[in-house]
Amino acid sequence: MGDGWETRRTRGEHVDWAIVKLGARGTIERVVVDTAHFRGNFPQKVRVEGLNWERDGEPGNEEGGWVELVAESKTGPDALHEFVAMEQGKVYTHVKLVMIPNGGVKRLQIWGARAAS
Repeated sequence: MGDGWETRRTRGEHVDWAIVKLGARGTIERVVVDTAHFRGNFPQKVRVEGLNWERDGEPGNEEGGWVELVAESKTGPDALHEFVAMEQGKVYTHVKLVMIPNGGVKRLQIWGARAAS
């Protein structure tokens, strides 16, 4: 697969995740996880979390303060999966996509509004 993010298959309790810094601080209204072209290797489930990071450097997976935006949800092959964010109105700087247990995602879209400066 040359277009998207595909992780190595694993067994057991392992999950794969990616942290993405938003282009600007803002609120999040909805999340789209696109599994286009991933037919047999899509993640069984995904979870999306948000964080308002106000310290130096970049946050890690183990940082406290991650807020669940999309609860663990089933996905399917070659499709757009749209979710309404659970914690609307809060401001975020980063999102974390968790693929359970692993698989491939073509695109992650975060929709919302830029926070007032």
